[in-house]
Amino acid sequence: MASYNRFHHNCYRTSIFIPIVDAATSCYAGFVIFCIIGHMSHESGVDIDKLLVPGPGLAFVVYPAALSKLPIPQLWSVIFFLTLLTLGIDSQFTTFETVTSAIIDQYPRLLHGARKTIFIALACLLAFCLGLPCATRAGMYIFQIIDWYYAAYVLFVITLLECIAIGWIYGAPRLSFEVQIMTSQKLNILWRILWQFVSPVFIFAILVITFIGYSPPSYGPVTYPRYVIAIGWTMATIPVLPIPIYMLYKLINARGTLLERLRQVTAPTADWGPAQEDNRHEYRVKLNEMRNQKQLVTVKNHEEDGESSMLKEEECNRITTC
Repeated sequence: MASYNRFHHNCYRTSIFIPIVDAATSCYAGFVIFCIIGHMSHESGVDIDKLLVPGPGLAFVVYPAALSKLPIPQLWSVIFFLTLLTLGIDSQFTTFETVTSAIIDQYPRLLHGARKTIFIALACLLAFCLGLPCATRAGMYIFQIIDWYYAAYVLFVITLLECIAIGWIYGAPRLSFEVQIMTSQKLNILWRILWQFVSPVFIFAILVITFIGYSPPSYGPVTYPRYVIAIGWTMATIPVLPIPIYMLYKLINARGTLLERLRQVTAPTADWGPAQEDNRHEYRVKLNEMRNQKQLVTVKNHEEDGESSMLKEEECNRITTC
């Protein structure tokens, strides 16, 4: 989590290292899985596309069946499910800490000390209770409907809005400048291109393809009734609704014309900056230096334009006189 790092933590290095490790792990896992699936297809004489069942069936049905054919299947099965367990815990930590840290950072005076511990414990209890239905006999069907709508649509929509907010509203140049303050390294312009163009375009394309390829959810031979599909779309809509609702709330409470209100709500507030006072002071000083440099450049450009206009006017007068 970024909020647990030091202000001068080298996030530039981390942002390169983590995707490389993640992509390499995915490629390695893909090779392992499809080697085993291909072996199963060869042994059984069944095409691979028929063995690859969508949803959790691949991890909990097909792959364990393949492991049972390996030497010492008990060992490989234990290693495989330990891998799934650690993967699930790691994903849960990330999701859970994102929610709780955002709330704690928003209300630091209210949630500190013992209150912070109690709040996290209550949040864990709430998440545990919400997950209990997935542990019932109908849990796999519930999990399938959650995975079908939430993981396929909500994550892409929110990620696309994040890219737009960071790259275009907050501004890629300002974000690059802030990273430079923290890391003392000037970012390559490639990062701005990725933030503003490449990432949003790719995410939007994936989202459109997902909508085009939509099909009603099913689990094995079971097809879901219409009211369950309606529940699924409702689950996919609820996490996204706070974004436009809060946007309208801020626009309504702002003052001025619509354009002035948009400028107000899309600009950082006066108290925006690092949490620690010494880091905040450093941030303010360097931000003011950047603004002064921009003003000097603007003034210099205006002076050069003025001198150029005067020279052109003198040249025209000279030609006219001749």
